[in-house]
Amino acid sequence: MYPLQLLSLLAISTLTAAQGLNCPNTLSCHVPTNVDTCCTEHPGGLVVLTQFWDYSPARGPADSWTIHGLWPDNCDGSFSSACDPARAYPDPAQILEDFKQQDLLTYMRTYWKGQRGDENLWQHEFANHGTCLSTLEPSCYGEEYVHGKELVDYMQQAVNLHKERDSYSWLNACGITPSLTKTYGLDDIKSCLQSAFGAVPYVGCTGKNLSEIWYYHWVRGRAFGGKYEATDSTANSKCPQSGIKYVPK
Repeated sequence: MYPLQLLSLLAISTLTAAQGLNCPNTLSCHVPTNVDTCCTEHPGGLVVLTQFWDYSPARGPADSWTIHGLWPDNCDGSFSSACDPARAYPDPAQILEDFKQQDLLTYMRTYWKGQRGDENLWQHEFANHGTCLSTLEPSCYGEEYVHGKELVDYMQQAVNLHKERDSYSWLNACGITPSLTKTYGLDDIKSCLQSAFGAVPYVGCTGKNLSEIWYYHWVRGRAFGGKYEATDSTANSKCPQSGIKYVPK
C-alpha cells in the first residue's frame, strides 16, 4: 500500500472513531490490549463523577450538591494526572463562549463552584483530569477538530452526569436531610445512594461532616456521549460509621 493511501485510511479511521461510528461495543476496563483508545477509554477506564457538599462557606444552591470534576481513574483505582500540559487551557469560560455554550456556562456558574473561584476549579479539573481522557484526545476528532472542542465536551459530560445523579433528592427520599441536630450512619447513606445509583459510591467526610460523593462508572463508547454503567467504588470511606453530620448550607 502506498504511503498516501495509508495516511488516507488512517485519517478515515480516526474520523470514524471520533464520530463514534463502527467502534466496537466495548466496555472500558473490559478491553483487549489492542483497544482503540479513540473508541474506548483506556487506560483511564474507570470514570468518576465527583460532587461537593460545600457548607462552610456555602457554595451552590441549598438544595443541591455541586460538581467537583470528572476523573478517569485506571481500572485498579490508580490514576494519572496532567497528561498534556499543552492543553492546560488558561481560560475555560472564554472557550465555552467561543463555542456559544452560554446555557452550559450559566449552569456551571451555579452548580460547579470552586473554593478559589469557579473558573480556577474548571481550569484545574480539565488540566489535571480532562487531558487524561483518551477518547477526548484532539487526534480522535479527525479533521473536524476545533481548538478547545474537547474541553467543551468534557464540561458538558460532567454536567450531564451531575444532572442525572441528584444526590440531594436521592438522600432526601431516604429521610437523610441537612440538619443542625440530626446525625446519620455511614451504611445508611451508602445504602440509600446505592439503591438510587445502582452501585456503591464513595462517601467522603471532612471530620464528621458529610462533604463528598464519588460515583464510579465503566463507559461503553467515548467519554462524551457514551453509555455510563455504574460500578462500585474502589476507594474506602474515611467517614465515621455513625454520628455523621449533614450540615445545611
